[in-house]
Amino acid sequence: MDGWILRGPLIHSTFSSLGFSDSKGYCINENCNDALECILHNILTEDRNLRTYRRAISFGQNIQKDLIPLLINTKEDKTVELLIKILVNLTIPVECLLSIKTASNADVGRHTIFEINSLLASTKSAFKDDRTTKVVIEFLKKNAELDVELNVEQKSKLSLEQCTNITNTLLLLRNILHIPEEISEIFANYNGVPHTIQNQIIWNLFSQRIDKAIIKLVTIPESVSYL
Repeated sequence: MDGWILRGPLIHSTFSSLGFSDSKGYCINENCNDALECILHNILTEDRNLRTYRRAISFGQNIQKDLIPLLINTKEDKTVELLIKILVNLTIPVECLLSIKTASNADVGRHTIFEINSLLASTKSAFKDDRTTKVVIEFLKKNAELDVELNVEQKSKLSLEQCTNITNTLLLLRNILHIPEEISEIFANYNGVPHTIQNQIIWNLFSQRIDKAIIKLVTIPESVSYL
């Protein structure tokens, strides 16, 4: 039995420390950032050949059940920052994680590729919810000292932390848009007109003014090298 299956109870315990859903909505645990730090560490230190930790996350559907609800409901910038770091790493393309040609020569490698692709596809699907992209775009604007509606003047210089957050946010969006989708993933909007998940995500991003945010970012000297 694969080691990642044996670690299932430990993974469940870590993710259950983030929060839980009840009749009133989603309740966030006080120590959720500690759990997020642990999750990020485990992703960064997982087995580089079997990618066991992210496979366990895929098996447990923890992105849909835990990470996305927390992202949508949290009000803490630090929590959003940690979630974006985690999601950036979980959405790295499979070809950047494994040698596809080598892995495809063995059953375990083919299973690994399949499970990582399943994780990527489910993550992309979760991002068709406009509440998810809204949090990401608002975090991008906040770190650029940007308020499109009120046109609040930004500081003269961005901090290293702000630049890092901008980079991670843009990397996450790039990774999400890079994930391929199956033709069967087509869904209908309220008018009954079919749209792919990709088109829905792009629609959400532009309706939330990502274009204006990026145009503003290119005028900030410190952020240009991160775009």
